[in-house]
Amino acid sequence: MIFFTNIIFCFSITIAFLYAVFFLFLMVGWIRTNFFSSSEKIIFGGTKISIVIPVRNEENNILKCLESLLLQDYPKELTELIIVDDFSEDETFLLLKNALQKNNFSNVILISSQKAGKKNAISSGIEKATGTLIITTDADCTFPQKWLSTIVLFYEKNHPKFIFSSVIFADKKTFFQKLQSVEFAGLVAVGGASAYFNFPLMCNGANLAFEKIIFQEVNGFEGNEHISSGDDLFLMEKIRKKYPSEIKFLKSAEATVFTKEAPNLKSFISQRKRWASKTVRLKSKFILWTGGIIWSMNFLVLFSACFIAYNKTFIALFLFLFATKCIIDFLFLFLAVSFFEKRSYVVCILIIVVFYPIYVLYMSVFGSFGKINWKNRVISK
Repeated sequence: MIFFTNIIFCFSITIAFLYAVFFLFLMVGWIRTNFFSSSEKIIFGGTKISIVIPVRNEENNILKCLESLLLQDYPKELTELIIVDDFSEDETFLLLKNALQKNNFSNVILISSQKAGKKNAISSGIEKATGTLIITTDADCTFPQKWLSTIVLFYEKNHPKFIFSSVIFADKKTFFQKLQSVEFAGLVAVGGASAYFNFPLMCNGANLAFEKIIFQEVNGFEGNEHISSGDDLFLMEKIRKKYPSEIKFLKSAEATVFTKEAPNLKSFISQRKRWASKTVRLKSKFILWTGGIIWSMNFLVLFSACFIAYNKTFIALFLFLFATKCIIDFLFLFLAVSFFEKRSYVVCILIIVVFYPIYVLYMSVFGSFGKINWKNRVISK
C-alpha cells in the first residue's frame, strides 16, 4: 500500500510540475504577443473580403448583426457579405429578405445552404465568395466599427494564412454572466498565447480570417464533415499542418467580436458539451498531450481530496495540488481578463479557480457521450 501511495505522489508531483510549466509558457506567450491597432490614416492594399455568416434560427439576432456590419469603416466596394441560411425554422430568412429588399444593399448576398449543418453552410458561402480573404462570424455577434479594417490591415502587413482574434460576451450584468465572461477570456488567452509558439490550441469561428485559396488548398472541411462541430478548430489544424508558422492571433480590442453568453445553466452546459465533443476528435498530439495534462491535474485534485478519508497522508498531496493549481490558474485568468479591462472580476476568478476541477471532469465525461440539442436540431458527436 505504501508503494501504491508513493507512485500516486510521484505521478501527481510530475503532473503538477508539467501543468505549472505549461501555463507559465502560456503566460509568457500572452504577454509577448504584441497589441495591434489600426492607424487613423489607413492606406489599404485593395484586399477584397467576403464575410460569410451561417445562420440558423437567428430571428432575434440577425438584423442587429447586419446593422453592425453595415457600419464598418472598411471600403464598401471591397466588401462582400454572404449570409447562408442553414434551414432556419423561424423568420430568419424572411427578415433578411425583407431587409435587403427595403434597403437595396448591393454588397449583401443571401443564399440557402444545400445541405444541413454549419460546415456545409460555410462551405456554400465560401464557394460563392469572390473575395481574396474570407472572414467568418456568427449571426449573434456585433462588431466594433474598425473590426474589418483592423483584420485587413493585419493581413496586409503580415500575410498569414489564418488569422483568429478575440470573441467576448457583450452583456455581463448578472454574476453568472460574469463567470462565463472570465472563463471565456481564459479560453481566448489560451488560444492566443499558444499561437505565439506556433501551436495554437483553440480559436473561435465567430472571428476567423483566411485566404479562400488556402481553404480550397486544404480541401475545406473534407475529412471531418461527419463531425457536427469543430468547423473552426479542424480548419485551423489542417492549415497549421501545411503552414506551421502561418497561424496568427490578432491581439486587438478593435478586432474583438462581441457575442451573447448562455442565458441559463442548461444552455451553458449544452454549449460547453458541444465544444468538448470536438476537442477529443482532434488528431494533434500536442493538443492531446496538453489536454491530458490539464485533465490529469484537475482529476488528481479531486482524487486526492476523496482519499483523505482513507489515508491522512493525502492531505498534504491535496493541499499541494490545490494550491499549485489555484495560484497558476489565478495568475493566468487575471492576465486574460486584464486585456479585456475586467480586473474587477477577481471574485469570479476565485470561484472558477476553486470549482474548475469539478467542471472539467463533468464536461470531459458527459461531453463525450450522448447527443446535443442545438437550435432545435439534435446533433450527434
